[in-house]
Amino acid sequence: MGVFLENYQDEFDYLTGILNRRSGEYRIMEQLANREGALAVIDLDNFKMVNDTYGHLMGDYVLKQVADILRMQEEKHIVSRMAGDEFLLFIKDATCAEDVVPIMDCILDSFSARCEKDDILANTSLSIGVAMSVKEGKNYKQLFRCADRAMYYVKQNGKGGYSFHNSD
Repeated sequence: MGVFLENYQDEFDYLTGILNRRSGEYRIMEQLANREGALAVIDLDNFKMVNDTYGHLMGDYVLKQVADILRMQEEKHIVSRMAGDEFLLFIKDATCAEDVVPIMDCILDSFSARCEKDDILANTSLSIGVAMSVKEGKNYKQLFRCADRAMYYVKQNGKGGYSFHNSD
């Protein structure tokens, strides 16, 4: 039993129960070696305000809400927590925007629905940047940089949405 707990702790984020950064990045790199995909960098908007207003326990609650929504994608894709309020989603076999848009819409709609019912979530949103391996290549670091840039584009332009990296 001790070995199981050690392995679990090594692979999964203690707070959210999804893969931790190291395990998520490793699994994404494995996938990129053999298949195309899309990497989404997901950032929780206004998270500092939640911690400052409601305290860190409520901040943890909000992070768990995001993880619960992303967990719906775990069966087919790779979900992990980067650090703080940032998460990763690798969408396997995505080769065009049409493969990604329904998933992004589902995530945003699910989070928005929770925000409407929960005062703690009310002033938060998700900013998501997406990079496609068919355009940006299969190097994880490069793909991450592109997705991260796209996420910051969303944050600088009103937050609460998603954008694809434009390499042009």
